[in-house]
Amino acid sequence: WRASPLAAETFIDLPPAFVAYAEDDPLAQEAERYCERLRQECGEDSVHTLCMQGPLSHGFMKYQHLPQAHAAVTAAAAFAAAALRGPLAATMRSMTTAKSRKSTTGQVVTLPSIA
Repeated sequence: WRASPLAAETFIDLPPAFVAYAEDDPLAQEAERYCERLRQECGEDSVHTLCMQGPLSHGFMKYQHLPQAHAAVTAAAAFAAAALRGPLAATMRSMTTAKSRKSTTGQVVTLPSIA
């Protein structure tokens, strides 16, 4: 038995992905196929990749002493921040347009003003 995201029937409607892998990872080719399939089914901007030169192998990001691990975690954090910035900013803007709204219990909730 083997689990793989490549076994999914479709990738349509998946959120954008960040994929970091080492070039000498035994699963590097599978990571590349996954990224290619995401691009084909969801568009060029659906996946961002970071292929690190080795020797690193699988699981290199858990080794904090490696500069490559730090670089990969930093890139992943930047990707996540950018992905969250758009929807979160839109939500915050919509919250500030109405000073108060009724909650599901019928109470009026005053929302903080966000500049």
